[in-house]
Amino acid sequence: EGFDAQGKKYYQNKMVGKVGHKAKVGAVEISSILSYLHVDNTVVQFITCHESRSKLGPFVWSYFSRQQVHVQEGRQQQQQQQ
Repeated sequence: EGFDAQGKKYYQNKMVGKVGHKAKVGAVEISSILSYLHVDNTVVQFITCHESRSKLGPFVWSYFSRQQVHVQEGRQQQQQQQ
């Protein structure tokens, strides 16, 4: 099925232009697959300047801390239901 049934049909279920060493899959393609599978995801680009790189650590810490809170809340709800 996918997000683009018309495009799939038009290109006869083949990835056009993705051959050989140029057939790299990037973050946006992975994000599309994860979204299709109903997996929450975020694509964030950090460029090479110091200002951008200095935000990488805090972003990762915040992202995974938030995930941990959701896991803990889910466990608490399961315990309350038992």
